[in-house]
Amino acid sequence: MKLETPGGTIAVEIAETPAARSAGLSNRRSLSGVDGLLLKWDAPGRHPIWMAGMRFSLDLIWIDSDGHIVAVLTNVPPCRTDPCPLYEPAGAERSIAVLEIPAGAAASHGIAAGAIVRFSTNSLQTP
Repeated sequence: MKLETPGGTIAVEIAETPAARSAGLSNRRSLSGVDGLLLKWDAPGRHPIWMAGMRFSLDLIWIDSDGHIVAVLTNVPPCRTDPCPLYEPAGAERSIAVLEIPAGAAASHGIAAGAIVRFSTNSLQTP
């Protein structure tokens, strides 16, 4: 799927099931064929992220149902402790999705709190 960002279009894989969201990009050595992974839920809420099993640092972007970026954490490192910390910045409780992209990609695509991202339907809501 394509995601329009302030800095251009990126290709994202969608994780819509609990298992796919829980795994995220864990245990992958790289992103092959896509620029990131979008973890998507059916309703807004608290969606904390952890970095268990990650092999590289990520930028984490929380998005509401209208495509507004509500929170961004950059250069989040892989988890090296047990238990892994959970990441849930202030304002993220109204998110419906979290975009996981390689560290540094948020800045290069103009993704920051307050920016807007769009899909072809202009909404992250399931039709």
